[in-house]
Amino acid sequence: MRTTLAVDENIAKEFSKIVKEKNKVIFSVTNSSIQLATKLLKDDIEIEDAILFWRLFKMMGMVDTLPIPGSLNETILNRLYQHEKDALYKIFYETGKEIALKFKIYFNDLVSLLTLTGSLIKFFPLKKFEFTKLDANKKKYKIVLVGAGQSIVATNCLVQFIKGFFEVYNAEIIKEEVTTGLVNMEFVVKSS
Repeated sequence: MRTTLAVDENIAKEFSKIVKEKNKVIFSVTNSSIQLATKLLKDDIEIEDAILFWRLFKMMGMVDTLPIPGSLNETILNRLYQHEKDALYKIFYETGKEIALKFKIYFNDLVSLLTLTGSLIKFFPLKKFEFTKLDANKKKYKIVLVGAGQSIVATNCLVQFIKGFFEVYNAEIIKEEVTTGLVNMEFVVKSS
């Protein structure tokens, strides 16, 4: 079956150019692209979210991310906590700063990054992520994370990571509530 598709002229030119550079056939790449878009939409994943996730996935490669089962993560963190609590929290704080420096390459603004994070939550084990603006004039915001660890140790490790991450983005946490699996923080973004 042959059909005609309406495509923006600039997109068509760029698509054609890249396909030729890669020595691919436009017909084949077009079919694969439409098939991929169809699968994503069928799974209730917006195309923009998939693109954002791909960018995040590429960034995870920059920091050598390894997926491990949550139960293993919990066991390791709780055992380390018994012997080196302060060192464990410091590692997560410093790692938060290190990761934030890499994220700043693609996402210079913390508020924009957190706004996009709501779209990405479906790809991560968190049950809920909320990001709200509390006061535009004072640049005051709130984040709520539910499902952030199965123990208070894991949840506190995440809090330390967030604190390090926020420091790089010049954000100050002004209020925090932390219980097992729940992080509720208010913060302000200071002027650079």
